[in-house]
Amino acid sequence: MSILQIQSPPICPKESDYSSILNNLGSKKTGFLLDHLTLISITGSDAEKFLQNQFSNDVSTVTGSETQLNAYCNPKGRILAMLYLMKQADGGYWIIVPNDLTSELIKRLKIFVMRAKVSIEVEEEKAMFGMAVNGNDSFDLEIYQYIDKFHRSIAIGEPEQLNGVADQFDQLLSSDYWRLCDMFSGLPQIYSQTVEQCIPQHINLDLVSGISFSKGCYPGQEIIARLRYLGKSKYRLCNASVMSKERIEPGRALFEQAQVDQKAGLVIDAVETGEDQYQLSAMIKYSAGKHPDIHLDSENGSELTLGVLPYEVPIE
Repeated sequence: MSILQIQSPPICPKESDYSSILNNLGSKKTGFLLDHLTLISITGSDAEKFLQNQFSNDVSTVTGSETQLNAYCNPKGRILAMLYLMKQADGGYWIIVPNDLTSELIKRLKIFVMRAKVSIEVEEEKAMFGMAVNGNDSFDLEIYQYIDKFHRSIAIGEPEQLNGVADQFDQLLSSDYWRLCDMFSGLPQIYSQTVEQCIPQHINLDLVSGISFSKGCYPGQEIIARLRYLGKSKYRLCNASVMSKERIEPGRALFEQAQVDQKAGLVIDAVETGEDQYQLSAMIKYSAGKHPDIHLDSENGSELTLGVLPYEVPIE
């Protein structure tokens, strides 16, 4: 995938007042680098049918102006990848996934192509650019709307064109800011460290329109449906802040003081926002509408300060 060549260095959360920038996204024409993500092109006359049989959401409902959140699961309902699906103008699809999952995702999907007329490749000719702009701005680009609290969108186009657009923005933010927007919007992500660690409901995919419970079969569908209709999700996604002198990566273990012999969850994503300060999304125990007191790495580690999600998590 082509990488944008931006003239000005992007603003990073650690080097700025991230809360002020996020709270005022709508007042400035803001762009985001998306260099942590890869754009994959899926084309062919059987592309829609193929994707419908693989992903958690109803691919047939995707329009040409939106992004659709999906999970790709193994037969046990454990998530192999989180992805955003978009429809190309010519009828094909783009999917966006973290860089560290790209090769394994393409390899696995190709196993199931068989005789279907489907081509799956990293998009080499196009580039991506994230945006948060007010409704009066317009661009001659293919733009796909994100469904989140920050009114973001993704532009896809020729690198030269996107470079020119990016240089016109009031501020350019690093990809860590895009990840922060995901966290504060209650949108999960999966990286290589958390592959096969989560069932979709454990990270709130059922609450952010990431699952269709009325479509046909796909890998893990039976497990996911059974949890919805016959069980309770013992984990839920939350956002939190925490202090740590060691770098926090996805997959770090979390513990409850009352249960020192077993994990109470794990870090889903983490961004450094200051000296030894981190903002994270985490999958943690959830019962009777409450999360327990959670600590990083051990029952005596730094305690997480839980935040508020922009949607309601049901009491089960």
